[in-house]
Amino acid sequence: MVGLNAPSHLLIAPADRDVPFVVDPFSGGAILSTDSAAQLVTINANLGNPNKGRILLKSLRARPMTAQMWAARMLRAITP
Repeated sequence: MVGLNAPSHLLIAPADRDVPFVVDPFSGGAILSTDSAAQLVTINANLGNPNKGRILLKSLRARPMTAQMWAARMLRAITP
């Protein structure tokens, strides 16, 4: 599993990009279809166009979070 640095929401996905689901750890570990995850990304990024959400999700899956990205995200979350 890898982290996806989605706008306003961290998502988890299988490292194998051909496996078509995403996990939303902040919604009780809900398993989202690719379309549902793209819709969530579209809404959180205020993209308006669902196709843009699909493109962004595909880009996020192509570039999973690095250890530095995980650390930076956690530090931003605890900063008041």
